[in-house]
Amino acid sequence: MPPKLDEYADKQGIAELIGVSPRTLDRWWNERRGPPRVKLGHKVLYHRPSVLAWVKSQEQAPVRGMAR
Repeated sequence: MPPKLDEYADKQGIAELIGVSPRTLDRWWNERRGPPRVKLGHKVLYHRPSVLAWVKSQEQAPVRGMAR
Protein backbone atom coordinates (compact mmCIF):
# COMPACT_ATOMS: atom_id res chain seq x y z
CA MET A 1 0.00 0.00 0.00
CA PRO A 2 1.51 3.38 -0.98
CA PRO A 3 2.12 5.95 1.77
CA LYS A 4 -0.54 8.61 2.26
CA LEU A 5 0.34 12.09 1.09
CA ASP A 6 -0.63 13.51 4.49
CA GLU A 7 2.39 11.61 5.88
CA TYR A 8 4.62 14.03 3.99
CA ALA A 9 5.69 17.52 5.05
CA ASP A 10 7.54 20.32 3.33
CA LYS A 11 10.99 21.50 4.33
CA GLN A 12 9.67 24.21 6.65
CA GLY A 13 7.43 21.75 8.51
CA ILE A 14 10.23 19.23 9.04
CA ALA A 15 12.65 21.96 10.09
CA GLU A 16 10.19 23.06 12.76
CA LEU A 17 9.56 19.45 13.81
CA ILE A 18 13.23 18.71 14.49
CA GLY A 19 14.27 22.21 15.59
CA VAL A 20 16.60 23.28 12.80
CA SER A 21 16.35 25.80 9.97
CA PRO A 22 15.36 24.84 6.41
CA ARG A 23 18.82 25.99 5.39
CA THR A 24 20.35 23.43 7.77
CA LEU A 25 18.30 20.69 6.09
CA ASP A 26 19.72 21.81 2.72
CA ARG A 27 23.27 21.79 4.09
CA TRP A 28 22.81 18.34 5.61
CA TRP A 29 21.45 17.05 2.29
CA ASN A 30 24.49 18.41 0.45
CA GLU A 31 26.75 16.77 3.05
CA ARG A 32 24.80 13.49 2.65
CA ARG A 33 23.96 13.32 6.36
CA GLY A 34 20.39 14.56 6.72
CA PRO A 35 17.03 12.81 6.73
CA PRO A 36 15.77 11.17 3.53
CA ARG A 37 13.62 13.26 1.22
CA VAL A 38 11.57 13.07 -1.96
CA LYS A 39 11.77 15.60 -4.77
CA LEU A 40 8.72 16.03 -7.00
CA GLY A 41 9.63 18.54 -9.67
CA HIS A 42 10.83 21.56 -7.69
CA LYS A 43 9.00 20.54 -4.51
CA VAL A 44 10.97 18.84 -1.71
CA LEU A 45 8.96 16.66 0.68
CA TYR A 46 9.91 14.59 3.69
CA HIS A 47 8.10 11.40 4.78
CA ARG A 48 7.46 12.05 8.49
CA PRO A 49 7.91 8.42 9.64
CA SER A 50 11.23 8.26 7.76
CA VAL A 51 12.40 11.51 9.35
CA LEU A 52 11.49 10.22 12.81
CA ALA A 53 13.39 6.99 12.09
CA TRP A 54 16.39 9.09 10.99
CA VAL A 55 16.20 11.13 14.22
CA LYS A 56 16.11 7.88 16.22
CA SER A 57 19.19 6.64 14.33
CA GLN A 58 21.10 9.72 15.51
CA GLU A 59 20.97 8.61 19.17
CA GLN A 60 24.33 8.16 20.80
CA ALA A 61 25.22 6.66 24.16
CA PRO A 62 27.46 8.78 26.37
CA VAL A 63 31.14 7.90 26.25
CA ARG A 64 32.57 7.06 29.66
CA GLY A 65 35.95 8.20 30.85
CA MET A 66 36.36 11.05 28.36
CA ALA A 67 35.47 14.09 30.53
CA ARG A 68 38.03 15.60 32.85
